[in-house]
Order: sequence, then C-alpha cells, then structure tokens
Amino acid sequence: MSDLQLKFISDAWVVACWDEYIQVIESPACEKAKGYYYDGKMRVEMPPVGNDHASDHSIVISAISIFTAVKGINLNGKDCCSPHSAPATVTLQRNRYI
Repeated sequence: MSDLQLKFISDAWVVACWDEYIQVIESPACEKAKGYYYDGKMRVEMPPVGNDHASDHSIVISAISIFTAVKGINLNGKDCCSPHSAPATVTLQRNRYI
C-alpha cells in the first residue's frame, strides 16, 4: 500500500475510514497540513501559500475596506477563519442617512 498515489479533497469533510485518514495525513504531501477526523469523516486543510500570498491577500482586504468605507457599506470581515459549522448567510446592508 505504500506505493499508492493518494488523492483527496482538501478543505471539505469527506467520508473515510480511520486507516485512510492516517494514510493521507502521514503522506509527504500533507506534511504541513492540519487534519481532522470525526464520526467517520476526515478533513484536511492545506496551509496558505506563503509571504507572497499573504501580501496579495492584504492588498485585497485593504482595497475592499477602503471601497466599503467610502460607499458607506457595513463590512464584517473574517480573516484566516476555519468554520466548524455551516456558514451563515451573509447580508450586506447599506447605511442610509437622512
């Protein structure tokens, strides 16, 4: 079994047995990944790309923040969040001043 090529879906809960989970987590491709196993399902979260990715992400967050501030749009942002339940519906509301 050591010669098997592992294929898995990251950042999603997938039905798997414990042995499959251990095989995925112990593979060299998942050296820096976070793994979770619960109730017959596994989840593997891959780490962010690195400094360049973080810099690009910061520019996007800043641009969106400035745009929403100028337009008077309420903004509730989450950065580096790992939700453990189904995400809630997000609704943006515009402030109306009379």
